[in-house]
Amino acid sequence: METLNLVFSPALTKAIGMTVLHSLWQAALFAVLLQTFISFSQHLTARMRYQAAGIALAGVLLSVLVTFLLYFIPETSANSALTVVPFIENLAAEAGDNSVGLTSDGGFAAEYLSRHLPAITFLWLLGAVFFTVRLCGGLLYLEYLKNYGLQPVAARWQDLSDRLRELIPVRGAVAVSESTFVKVPVTIGWLKPVILLPVGLLNGLSPAETEAVLAHELAHIARRDYLFNILQSVTEALLYFNPAVWFISARLRRERENCCDDIALRVCGSPVNYIKALIKTAEISQRPPHLAPALF
Repeated sequence: METLNLVFSPALTKAIGMTVLHSLWQAALFAVLLQTFISFSQHLTARMRYQAAGIALAGVLLSVLVTFLLYFIPETSANSALTVVPFIENLAAEAGDNSVGLTSDGGFAAEYLSRHLPAITFLWLLGAVFFTVRLCGGLLYLEYLKNYGLQPVAARWQDLSDRLRELIPVRGAVAVSESTFVKVPVTIGWLKPVILLPVGLLNGLSPAETEAVLAHELAHIARRDYLFNILQSVTEALLYFNPAVWFISARLRRERENCCDDIALRVCGSPVNYIKALIKTAEISQRPPHLAPALF
């Protein structure tokens, strides 16, 4: 791992490696707490479940940041502050030393982890770079979708969107266009959002069903879901190795869609039309009935 030493100092390598290890149990704890809270609270609204999942993910991020700082600060602070996992407690007292002996406190596990921290850090770095590049590529593709392959919708559909925008409400103008590249309705942008619909989708929907689709997408804009979705994707890129993070993130995305469903139903007032819109959209796109503003 000589190459890693050229990029990271021994202290930084240790801090990242230990943070990766600690994040596994930390995220698992928040995932269990989230699932327990939701399971024992049957009358929660989608918004409350979404907030609970958001708090859980924020808790994971905060615990990861605190862990990193506790390992990266001077030796005296690290020795007194970080004793969360007994079997690696000896490592916290040996910052920068990759040759921990077989002590009664550390044992074989401590020595093994200490010797392999550079490898753990290197593997994390490779994955983080891959997922970050993937995320950046997805964002660039979204910008491409906003500018190419677009067809204007009929004026009545834009007028319908404007009326719904006032009911939800959504500040600022929102353009609606058909796109030759998307297979499901997609909302792109934060400051200047646009709604992209698959070409031909409007021809297969009734006015009431079109209203339901537009209301759902406008709900994403009103909630600023595009921005929070990017922040969530950054978290996934950095903690890509952690199954508990993906569990919390999946719950967050599911409840985000449920929140938008609730808003759309409140505006449209017809669950039947909304369900029909979902089914027809799925049939036209040949994908599951999911109207998420996904990055990819």
